[in-house]
Amino acid sequence: MTKEDILDILKAEYLDTMGLTEEKFGEKLICIGEYLIKKGKRIQKSGQDKRDKSQKLKQHCKQSNDNVSTHDRERKEATVVQKVKPTVLVLFMKADDANALIETIKQKKALYAGIEEDLFVNAMKMWVGTDSQYNNSNVKMEFNRTTNMDSFVKEFDYVAMRFKLDKEYTGYEARADSYDRNQFFTNVCKDSVQLVESSGRLSFNDKITTDAYDVF
Repeated sequence: MTKEDILDILKAEYLDTMGLTEEKFGEKLICIGEYLIKKGKRIQKSGQDKRDKSQKLKQHCKQSNDNVSTHDRERKEATVVQKVKPTVLVLFMKADDANALIETIKQKKALYAGIEEDLFVNAMKMWVGTDSQYNNSNVKMEFNRTTNMDSFVKEFDYVAMRFKLDKEYTGYEARADSYDRNQFFTNVCKDSVQLVESSGRLSFNDKITTDAYDVF
């Protein structure tokens, strides 16, 4: 329908049916025009608001997806970090009760099959981690401590022993149960993990580093 068709309809409505004069019809057209302009602006604004809401929704969805992607990436990266294979085992052995065992390990420069039960019983605390974690931990300081020369302080003295892990193991975690821990000791002994260094006799009065945890 053209503008001329609309005008003809209005003329028929107001001039012929209602009997308005040309002047009154012109005034009526002005009123109708003003109404249509206002109505058109409201419709235009409504359409713009809908577009704005739609764009905001799209941006929100994109941001949410980006956040999810970032979270997934960080979680995957964290998982990769958690799966890094430990390379260092440190055992804190009872100085008196395990003296013969300690000396034999020093001579062999490694753990060996058949001592897992003795190891399990005589290790007071332990620590497992990567080389980087070891170098940035307080565990490393145990090997720089002064040897206890007081012959009267014997009970609970200990010797720190560091071993190199070449394979991936389980059961070394701080919260591992006694069965898994025993399996860990069995495996490292069977694999004859190498002794890297050992400390002198250290006094329990100075306390073992809090980075270490109980064997069982």
